[in-house]
Amino acid sequence: MPLYFVFLDLGVRLFVQFLCTALLVRSISASEFADLSFVVAIFSYFAVVINSTFDSLINKRISEGDVDFYSCALTLKCFGYLLCCFFLLLFWGGQWPLLPVAVSVALGVFSEHQDIRLRYFGDYRPFKARLISSFLLSPLKLYFCFEGEVFLYLLVGVVEALVVVLINSRYLRVLFKFSGILFFVKRELPVILKAFIAGLSIFTFFRLDQFFVYGFLGKLDYAYYVLAVRFNEMVNSAVGRYRDWETDRKSTR
Repeated sequence: MPLYFVFLDLGVRLFVQFLCTALLVRSISASEFADLSFVVAIFSYFAVVINSTFDSLINKRISEGDVDFYSCALTLKCFGYLLCCFFLLLFWGGQWPLLPVAVSVALGVFSEHQDIRLRYFGDYRPFKARLISSFLLSPLKLYFCFEGEVFLYLLVGVVEALVVVLINSRYLRVLFKFSGILFFVKRELPVILKAFIAGLSIFTFFRLDQFFVYGFLGKLDYAYYVLAVRFNEMVNSAVGRYRDWETDRKSTR
């Protein structure tokens, strides 16, 4: 199957995310929008660090035929993110909108794990179905952002993330492994720690600007800064996806 479904899936999601951000900036107060965006940034930060810790190792081990590593890494990845969520909810006292953001990002962590194995098997059918679901759900997200209905917007985001997981699960059996997990951690701890330190260093450096803007420049500046970040992500992704698409097109000639 041509890979353009993969590129379109990501492109549509980033474009809709930018439009939702632009609509929310004008439909709710700068303070409310800044707080929401900061919560998303914090949860996403931990998700990115956890993903980066395991994903490169999973790619390597799957190519070597080590399915056991995939199952144990999935268990540890989900446990690690849930542990981060617990402490964040405890620290912030379960305030709004922590729970729906935590759930949607947790589903994103799980679906990213599925994507790795699907790409390894060369099965890109899920991306076509996910693209269709994005087209169906995006008008709802945009409408709720236009009306300033933050709860309904986040609810649709949770549903969208759940749909992605269900679509992936249709094509892929995902296995958790709990037996022997302590032995696995003891055996792989040096490699996991090395990957964790690398991911923590890189993505902390990438996200520091967001944390500093929110903490020192104020919520109004942070609100428009987030809009600029979303636009930058969309443009950078478009350039990167076009390059990947050209490479794939030339390789299949």
